[in-house]
Amino acid sequence: MLSAGYAGANAGLLPLTLSPGGDPSRHQLGGVLTSLPSTIITHFLNWAFQAVGPDGAAAVAELVVQHARVALEAIEGELARREVERSTPTGSGHARFSETPLDYRSLPRYSIRQLEIGRERLRRALDSGAWEMRFEGGELRFASRRGRWQERNGAAFWTTPDDFDPSKP
Repeated sequence: MLSAGYAGANAGLLPLTLSPGGDPSRHQLGGVLTSLPSTIITHFLNWAFQAVGPDGAAAVAELVVQHARVALEAIEGELARREVERSTPTGSGHARFSETPLDYRSLPRYSIRQLEIGRERLRRALDSGAWEMRFEGGELRFASRRGRWQERNGAAFWTTPDDFDPSKP
Protein backbone atom coordinates (compact mmCIF):
# COMPACT_ATOMS: atom_id res chain seq x y z
CA MET A 1 0.00 0.00 0.00
CA LEU A 2 1.23 3.52 -0.75
CA SER A 3 0.71 6.05 1.98
CA ALA A 4 2.43 9.15 3.27
CA GLY A 5 5.00 8.92 0.48
CA TYR A 6 6.14 5.39 1.36
CA ALA A 7 5.86 2.11 -0.50
CA GLY A 8 4.78 -0.77 1.66
CA ALA A 9 3.49 -4.28 1.06
CA ASN A 10 1.34 -4.63 -2.07
CA ALA A 11 2.61 -1.29 -3.41
CA GLY A 12 2.74 -2.61 -6.94
CA LEU A 13 6.50 -2.21 -7.38
CA LEU A 14 7.94 -2.95 -10.81
CA PRO A 15 10.00 -6.10 -11.26
CA LEU A 16 13.73 -5.56 -10.70
CA THR A 17 13.24 -2.36 -8.66
CA LEU A 18 15.85 -1.75 -5.98
CA SER A 19 13.95 -0.34 -3.02
CA PRO A 20 16.35 0.69 -0.23
CA GLY A 21 13.42 1.67 1.94
CA GLY A 22 10.13 3.48 2.06
CA ASP A 23 10.43 6.75 0.21
CA PRO A 24 9.86 6.11 -3.54
CA SER A 25 12.32 8.90 -4.43
CA ARG A 26 15.07 6.49 -3.33
CA HIS A 27 13.90 3.57 -5.50
CA GLN A 28 16.03 2.57 -8.48
CA LEU A 29 13.90 1.22 -11.32
CA GLY A 30 15.84 -1.62 -12.93
CA GLY A 31 18.49 -1.14 -10.25
CA VAL A 32 18.61 -4.80 -9.28
CA LEU A 33 20.16 -5.58 -12.68
CA THR A 34 22.99 -3.09 -12.26
CA SER A 35 23.55 -3.26 -8.50
CA LEU A 36 22.95 -6.92 -7.68
CA PRO A 37 23.92 -9.12 -10.63
CA SER A 38 25.85 -11.52 -8.38
CA THR A 39 22.75 -12.02 -6.26
CA ILE A 40 20.59 -12.64 -9.33
CA ILE A 41 23.05 -15.21 -10.66
CA THR A 42 23.97 -17.05 -7.47
CA HIS A 43 20.68 -16.86 -5.64
CA PHE A 44 17.65 -16.01 -7.73
CA LEU A 45 18.45 -18.02 -10.88
CA ASN A 46 20.21 -20.83 -9.03
CA TRP A 47 17.41 -21.28 -6.50
CA ALA A 48 14.70 -21.05 -9.15
CA PHE A 49 16.44 -23.74 -11.20
CA GLN A 50 16.88 -25.96 -8.14
CA ALA A 51 13.17 -25.56 -7.38
CA VAL A 52 11.88 -26.48 -10.85
CA GLY A 53 14.68 -28.70 -12.17
CA PRO A 54 15.37 -29.49 -15.82
CA ASP A 55 11.66 -29.58 -16.70
CA GLY A 56 11.34 -25.88 -15.84
CA ALA A 57 14.78 -24.80 -17.02
CA ALA A 58 13.49 -23.04 -20.14
CA ALA A 59 11.23 -20.85 -17.99
CA VAL A 60 14.06 -20.04 -15.56
CA ALA A 61 16.27 -19.07 -18.51
CA GLU A 62 13.66 -16.45 -19.48
CA LEU A 63 12.93 -15.04 -16.01
CA VAL A 64 15.22 -12.02 -15.97
CA VAL A 65 14.65 -11.06 -19.61
CA GLN A 66 10.88 -11.37 -19.29
CA HIS A 67 10.77 -9.33 -16.07
CA ALA A 68 12.96 -6.66 -17.65
CA ARG A 69 10.62 -6.48 -20.67
CA VAL A 70 7.54 -6.18 -18.45
CA ALA A 71 9.17 -3.43 -16.37
CA LEU A 72 10.32 -1.55 -19.49
CA GLU A 73 6.85 -1.74 -21.03
CA ALA A 74 5.29 -0.42 -17.80
CA ILE A 75 7.74 2.49 -17.59
CA GLU A 76 7.19 3.41 -21.23
CA GLY A 77 3.44 3.25 -20.65
CA GLU A 78 3.70 5.56 -17.63
CA LEU A 79 5.87 8.05 -19.52
CA ALA A 80 3.38 8.02 -22.42
CA ARG A 81 0.46 8.48 -20.02
CA ARG A 82 2.15 11.48 -18.44
CA GLU A 83 2.89 13.00 -21.86
CA VAL A 84 -0.76 12.69 -22.88
CA GLU A 85 -1.86 14.10 -19.54
CA ARG A 86 0.59 17.00 -19.86
CA SER A 87 -0.42 17.80 -23.43
CA THR A 88 -4.19 17.42 -22.94
CA PRO A 89 -5.74 20.73 -21.86
CA THR A 90 -8.19 19.05 -19.52
CA GLY A 91 -5.58 16.63 -18.19
CA SER A 92 -7.89 13.77 -19.07
CA GLY A 93 -5.33 11.63 -20.88
CA HIS A 94 -5.86 8.40 -18.98
CA ALA A 95 -5.59 5.95 -21.85
CA ARG A 96 -3.97 2.61 -21.04
CA PHE A 97 -0.77 2.25 -23.07
CA SER A 98 0.33 -1.14 -21.81
CA GLU A 99 -1.00 -4.61 -22.37
CA THR A 100 0.62 -5.62 -19.07
CA PRO A 101 -2.15 -7.00 -16.88
CA LEU A 102 -0.35 -6.13 -13.67
CA ASP A 103 -1.12 -3.07 -11.60
CA TYR A 104 2.05 -1.12 -10.81
CA ARG A 105 0.49 1.40 -8.47
CA SER A 106 3.91 2.78 -7.53
CA LEU A 107 4.59 4.24 -11.02
CA PRO A 108 2.84 7.60 -10.47
CA ARG A 109 5.07 8.15 -7.41
CA TYR A 110 8.26 8.25 -9.45
CA SER A 111 9.73 11.37 -11.02
CA ILE A 112 10.16 11.64 -14.78
CA ARG A 113 13.92 11.41 -14.22
CA GLN A 114 13.59 8.16 -12.23
CA LEU A 115 11.43 6.68 -14.98
CA GLU A 116 13.90 7.76 -17.69
CA ILE A 117 16.87 6.31 -15.78
CA GLY A 118 14.96 3.07 -15.19
CA ARG A 119 14.03 2.88 -18.87
CA GLU A 120 17.69 3.33 -19.85
CA ARG A 121 18.90 0.69 -17.35
CA LEU A 122 16.39 -1.84 -18.62
CA ARG A 123 17.11 -1.10 -22.29
CA ARG A 124 20.86 -1.48 -21.68
CA ALA A 125 20.33 -4.76 -19.85
CA LEU A 126 18.20 -6.15 -22.66
CA ASP A 127 20.37 -4.80 -25.48
CA SER A 128 23.60 -6.08 -23.89
CA GLY A 129 22.47 -9.69 -23.97
CA ALA A 130 23.83 -10.13 -20.45
CA TRP A 131 20.77 -12.04 -19.25
CA GLU A 132 20.26 -14.29 -22.28
CA MET A 133 20.40 -17.90 -21.10
CA ARG A 134 19.80 -21.41 -22.41
CA PHE A 135 19.56 -24.86 -20.88
CA GLU A 136 22.34 -27.07 -22.24
CA GLY A 137 24.04 -30.20 -20.99
CA GLY A 138 21.88 -30.27 -17.88
CA GLU A 139 22.90 -26.73 -16.89
CA LEU A 140 21.66 -23.20 -17.33
CA ARG A 141 24.26 -21.23 -19.28
CA PHE A 142 24.61 -17.63 -20.31
CA ALA A 143 24.18 -17.59 -24.08
CA SER A 144 25.12 -14.14 -25.35
CA ARG A 145 27.99 -13.77 -27.76
CA ARG A 146 28.05 -10.01 -27.15
CA GLY A 147 29.90 -10.30 -23.85
CA ARG A 148 30.45 -12.44 -20.80
CA TRP A 149 30.15 -12.39 -17.05
CA GLN A 150 33.35 -12.15 -15.07
CA GLU A 151 33.79 -12.48 -11.32
CA ARG A 152 36.15 -10.38 -9.24
CA ASN A 153 36.23 -10.39 -5.46
CA GLY A 154 32.80 -11.99 -5.25
CA ALA A 155 31.12 -9.50 -7.59
CA ALA A 156 29.83 -10.22 -11.09
CA PHE A 157 30.59 -7.83 -13.96
CA TRP A 158 29.26 -7.93 -17.50
CA THR A 159 32.07 -7.28 -19.93
CA THR A 160 32.08 -6.78 -23.67
CA PRO A 161 34.90 -7.94 -25.98
CA ASP A 162 36.52 -4.49 -25.65
CA ASP A 163 36.70 -5.02 -21.86
CA PHE A 164 38.19 -8.53 -21.90
CA ASP A 165 41.45 -8.88 -20.04
CA PRO A 166 43.39 -11.66 -21.77
CA SER A 167 45.31 -12.38 -18.55
CA LYS A 168 42.11 -13.40 -16.73
CA PRO A 169 40.14 -16.58 -17.44
